[in-house]
Amino acid sequence: ADPSVATYIDDVPRIYGSMINNFFNVERVEVLKGAQGGLYGRNATGGVVNIITKQPSDKPAAEARVSYGSKNTLSAAAYVNVPITDHIAWNVSVERDQHSPYIRNLVKTRTPYTAAMFPSGSTSPKVCGFTGCSFSPQQTADFFNSAVNPPSGLGNQNFWAIDSKLRLQFADNFKITLDGDYAKKHDSEGDQWNQASPNQLQTEVSTVFFPLIAGTTVNLPPNFFKTGGKFTVYSSVPAFANLVDYGGSAKAELRLPGVELTSITAYRAQHTLYDNDSGASVAPIVIPDVQNHKWYFYQELRAVSTGTGPFHFLGGVTYLRDHFHGL
Repeated sequence: ADPSVATYIDDVPRIYGSMINNFFNVERVEVLKGAQGGLYGRNATGGVVNIITKQPSDKPAAEARVSYGSKNTLSAAAYVNVPITDHIAWNVSVERDQHSPYIRNLVKTRTPYTAAMFPSGSTSPKVCGFTGCSFSPQQTADFFNSAVNPPSGLGNQNFWAIDSKLRLQFADNFKITLDGDYAKKHDSEGDQWNQASPNQLQTEVSTVFFPLIAGTTVNLPPNFFKTGGKFTVYSSVPAFANLVDYGGSAKAELRLPGVELTSITAYRAQHTLYDNDSGASVAPIVIPDVQNHKWYFYQELRAVSTGTGPFHFLGGVTYLRDHFHGL
């Protein structure tokens, strides 16, 4: 679902809700009260957040920051601006953020279930075929343990990003700025579940889930599903909340007597993967695997008057093609 407040970074719309929000090279942020549809087009009913990053300049500049804290928390970033010639300038910013898991996983072994936990002689005709079959307690324990691969913890961070711009000043009244950025998040931050009512889940699995897929109820052992306390969880499978976001743009600006012409051409793509056991249990129970692949092409042409007369004008046209593929 698209938001009613549009977000722009350097005049390029960011239309996806899972937008990268790590910026080290911000120059200023403009918040424009809605409605802004006349100036910014789609999804600007509530207003616009306009983020302007540092542009290549004729003066050398550099800055950096680094911090380290508990849970191996590291945050580091650097920015450099280099004037190459009188007509060419380049800048680049990089950022690295990481920390260890905030959530401790209480599942410590790949075989949390034993034969002693299960009664013998259970029958599941729809699983074993219409002739029916019986599982031994050890076979039952082996079945539930077959998909267990517990992570040491959840809620870790592993993120890095880079942004670079090249300004080409062809004449005093004409310049082109090329911009490219890439960001990668490969961790489980923002992907944690906790089972608040394990007894209710156990009842539903025993009397609803198993009859639906196996044609029979089961008597699960006590505390088959468990709940963790503060900053703890039971999770039997690794969790992923991965994201790759990248794109590039070309902004051409031409100043003529009384009018300034601007062309913005941009392409952006994003790939996301979400995977975790939303049952938050020792046994894998509900594991959504969600993958999204998205890209869009954006083109804007606009003209703004620069004269000193009593009347001013602004006009333009935009084109957007969006593609979304989810799995």
